[in-house]
Amino acid sequence: MKKKKSLLSKILLGFNLIAVICLLLAYLASFVSPLKFWALGLFGLAYPVILFINILFILFWMIFWKKYFLISLVGILIGFYNINNTFQFRWKKTEMGKPNQPLRLMSFNVRLFDLYNWSKNNETREKI
Repeated sequence: MKKKKSLLSKILLGFNLIAVICLLLAYLASFVSPLKFWALGLFGLAYPVILFINILFILFWMIFWKKYFLISLVGILIGFYNINNTFQFRWKKTEMGKPNQPLRLMSFNVRLFDLYNWSKNNETREKI
């Protein structure tokens, strides 16, 4: 019975290592252009899922009192700044503006740069 538990533990440890490697590749995806290596971008897109899997591994190893939880914990701590870039947490309340002040919007309407010659003036495009 002990060998089966040991074998299962080794298999889960292997999956944990794969999950941490995927997490590190997801961190690397923000630094490498997809034009250079497109497959790395897929890890960046899957970052929330990979992070969640690593958190589950931390919880699993902590329940069974194994020190293997440190593997995923260190992996998450290496790229801790990515968590703030992906998920927004409100650590402190910030005031965005005065609530009584109206919102101002400015637009520059060029009417498609007079594409259809609405103004019947040939110099309108140059003036815009």
